[in-house]
Amino acid sequence: MSESTTTVSRKCVIINYIRRADDQKNKFMAVKIQGVDSDKEAARFIGRWVVWRTVSGKKLRGKIVKVHGKNGLVKVRFQKGLPGQAIGKEAELS
Repeated sequence: MSESTTTVSRKCVIINYIRRADDQKNKFMAVKIQGVDSDKEAARFIGRWVVWRTVSGKKLRGKIVKVHGKNGLVKVRFQKGLPGQAIGKEAELS
């Protein structure tokens, strides 16, 4: 009997742009991964891809580059800047 390998994709929520007091980077977003509550758990996902789909079905991809804080947020660098409508919406972790 053959075993099937299935990959389970996790859901995540786009929280906000990564910003400083005088600057905002549209390509960098803070993302909360479902079920991840610490920086140690979040560090396991560095290097993985996050995919956000627009209403029209276009996919915008970004790579997790580092942990953001101690509560399990990650910093994601997208290939193109995300629109403001993406904030608070779900994305897929692949």
